[in-house]
Amino acid sequence: MEEKKVKRTAPPDKIETPKFYRRPEVLDAKTYKTDTPFGKGYVTVGRHPEKGNVEEVLFKLGKTGADIAAIADGMAIALTGMLSPRIANLSEEEKIDWIIKKFKGITGQTTVGFGPNRIDSLPDAIAKVFIKMAYGEQIEEKGEVVAEQPKKKMKNDSVDVCPQCGKATFVKQGGCTTCLPDLGGCGHSKCS
Repeated sequence: MEEKKVKRTAPPDKIETPKFYRRPEVLDAKTYKTDTPFGKGYVTVGRHPEKGNVEEVLFKLGKTGADIAAIADGMAIALTGMLSPRIANLSEEEKIDWIIKKFKGITGQTTVGFGPNRIDSLPDAIAKVFIKMAYGEQIEEKGEVVAEQPKKKMKNDSVDVCPQCGKATFVKQGGCTTCLPDLGGCGHSKCS
């Protein structure tokens, strides 16, 4: 599959925030409390005070790990981008730059890699893939997108992040939830 690459002139670390109308200083906002699999969640939807359209979405979880909080931040930013008319009128190039600027550097508890190849969270990984895509860096090998193959297929769809090691290998089996060592987990177990 041929990947479309857009030639850019600015290096990824010099990306400027795309030009679009500014967010109002004050928004009319409502916060909704909801249950989540990770405890109480609070979704705040901020609307333009005169136009009434959604300008910003924020998501705050109660007591969760940093990895889940980083994913929640990324989701809220993505929703803001999809719903806000400030971003709707940007070109595709400007939208990609906006996503890179917002997602790059969101940190969780678990990281992978070192130096410039370090990935700090799921949103950070998405930003770095977009940098490679937008700035023409090598993301393909022999015409195919490189993707890591899963180590082992799990029968259970209920996978969570292990509170001990931070890996997404915490699986409910019977009355216990175990961080599966054969998937690279630490073996931590919690029974209800």
